[in-house]
Amino acid sequence: FPSHDNANLMHEADYSRTFGTYSYNADGTQYYEDMSELTYMLSVDYNAAGSAVTLKFKNLPGIPTTSVSETELAVLNSRRCNVFTTVGNGARTVREGVTFSNSWFVDDRINVDNFVNDLLTSVYNVFLTTPKVPFTAAGQALLYNAEKTVCDKYVRNGVFADRVVSDATTPAGIRTIPAYVIEFAPLSSISLSDRAERLMTGNVITVQLAGAVHKLQINVIVEG
Repeated sequence: FPSHDNANLMHEADYSRTFGTYSYNADGTQYYEDMSELTYMLSVDYNAAGSAVTLKFKNLPGIPTTSVSETELAVLNSRRCNVFTTVGNGARTVREGVTFSNSWFVDDRINVDNFVNDLLTSVYNVFLTTPKVPFTAAGQALLYNAEKTVCDKYVRNGVFADRVVSDATTPAGIRTIPAYVIEFAPLSSISLSDRAERLMTGNVITVQLAGAVHKLQINVIVEG
């Protein structure tokens, strides 16, 4: 692989909403692995329970695999470039399901973007369907409920989840971070100029991605 191919350049640019799949066919026939992958990823019904998916390990029907050596696979992984290939048992699988950014898998990037779109739509519908959203605790409650509905949906479909972390300050040594937290700043903290502009500031939503398991370390202990 050349040192300055498109994958390497986009990886260096840290593109989080761009992904690529390396392919090579000796007969020169062009296949579109990326389109097959996008079709799969964008077919998720976010309203359904447990509907979230990942891209790694998935088969691409009708698409031939690309043979790569372990060395070539390592180069592709270093550039965050995917490949549709076979593993030792002959299974057809996408490796590794990542974007060109070191921080994002394809599924997480798509899921978060869908969440933001759903969130904006839900909040906007409050303004469209409510005669007046007052600049009061009642108005905040209307907006909170709209945001909570979307957050609950993304817990139900498996995108967000509670996270258990170590915490030496608790008796059990662990604590649970909720899948999401919605916060509104106290109304008293909002400036007069923002109120005059009818701008409610200080709304923060913190979410925990459920993530996915792509690798497993197994320790085998043999006792004689």
